[in-house]
Amino acid sequence: MILNQVIGIETERLIIRTMSLRFITEVLKNDINAYDHIGVNFNEEWPSFDIRPVLPIFKAQLEKKLPDGYGPWIFIDKADNTIIGDGGFKGSPNDIGEIEIGYNIVESKRMLGYGYEAVNALIEWAFSQESVKVIMAECLRDNMPSINLLNKVGMTKVREDEELVYLSLDKGI
Repeated sequence: MILNQVIGIETERLIIRTMSLRFITEVLKNDINAYDHIGVNFNEEWPSFDIRPVLPIFKAQLEKKLPDGYGPWIFIDKADNTIIGDGGFKGSPNDIGEIEIGYNIVESKRMLGYGYEAVNALIEWAFSQESVKVIMAECLRDNMPSINLLNKVGMTKVREDEELVYLSLDKGI
């Protein structure tokens, strides 16, 4: 079994790549060599408290199959070769072609356009997959920067409840 297969995307300022089983395993063990093994510099802000609890779930998924793009990705800043965020999709498309996207940028790099650049690239990648028809997202109602970013990439609010705003973007024809 190939443990390091990755899918990659490059934007103006970012390298965006799927996380491998080896990388996640080493990060969970707090092994500083994890970063060397993928050729990036250590960033003390990553992994954030948002991603750390779900890394074991991603690890379990990758123990069953190679990265296919519908799991976790890391965002690497070309300027200093550090991981500045993560994101991706919460599983493969369902029967009607829907997937859910999520993302996080480390605090020091927020409000600098990195989130937009990364999310836009992930959306482009997803819509290049034949089976993806709709991308959905959910966001805390009081997280206006994230809601604004999701609107900027073309998502529109489809509903909301007391806690969350739900957005979606159709692939179109």
